[in-house]
Amino acid sequence: MLRIHLSDTDLATVRFAENPAPLLDSVLALSERLRDSHPGRYRELPAEIGPLLPMVGPLARGPLFLDPLVADAEHGFALVDATPRAILRSELARIWPPGREIPLWVRNLADGGAEERGLVNRALRAWHRLEILPRRERLHAGFRDGIASRAMTFHELDTAAAFSSLHRGLRYHDGVLTIPHPNEIDVTPRGAGIELMPSPVWSGRPLFMTPWRDTDRHVLIYPVRDSPGTVGRRPAGALARLLGPTRAAVLCALRRPRTTGDLARLAGISAPSVSQHTAALRDAGLVRSTRTGRSVRHELTPLGAALLTTNPGQAADPGQDASVSR
Repeated sequence: MLRIHLSDTDLATVRFAENPAPLLDSVLALSERLRDSHPGRYRELPAEIGPLLPMVGPLARGPLFLDPLVADAEHGFALVDATPRAILRSELARIWPPGREIPLWVRNLADGGAEERGLVNRALRAWHRLEILPRRERLHAGFRDGIASRAMTFHELDTAAAFSSLHRGLRYHDGVLTIPHPNEIDVTPRGAGIELMPSPVWSGRPLFMTPWRDTDRHVLIYPVRDSPGTVGRRPAGALARLLGPTRAAVLCALRRPRTTGDLARLAGISAPSVSQHTAALRDAGLVRSTRTGRSVRHELTPLGAALLTTNPGQAADPGQDASVSR
């Protein structure tokens, strides 16, 4: 069992991830494939990804250097290639089963061998190209839906129910969040909080990562489904029913950044009323506001943008400055 000891400050800084991590998706997609009990599952995989197979198992416990949590895949590949030798060695030692013979090329990789680094990077690129790129838009939609479908509920529930709403395997009690795990591990974020990241490619237990490059970043990965019936679709009018018609109109008007005066004109309401609505949207994590002199500029957060993406057609295109119905 993995236990995360959360202070009040940690709980106050729980937030959803702003972007998916394509290399994480790549590794989890491979691990998901390997979870299949079919005896020929290895033979069905392309030979060019062979170097990944000894490191990525069906339990998603591969080395952390394979899946840097960055939004740009090319940046991620560069980080993988630049992994320090000490990290290569420690991570490979962590994941390698006791008593299992270590191949020469893996020993060379642990020593930082340039040829072996290139071998792993090419295999990772090949798998990303084959498995992730063809369905990139679908996976991005799954990521957004994985936030939008849970965010409002998460913020409305008490702490224990909020975590349980992400996955039935998550349990919170008396300051401790527990996650199913084969080992006994205790983690204390010490005020850094938790970043919640949905994965549309993983269907196993929730995963928890602390990237070696940023030990103050603690990421909880929870599975979501990316079936055609759920990703990117909402019943018509769902946003208005959720937020109320005026507040939904204000949110829709922020498909591009607006000042308080712009929002008042578009929504046909007073500036003080706009301020009340944007304050509520800020409290829900949907909007951020910045004051410059006497003007306040409002814009969507990634969560707000995700909510709008999964609720198409809620308002006229605000780029045309059409009037927004109250």
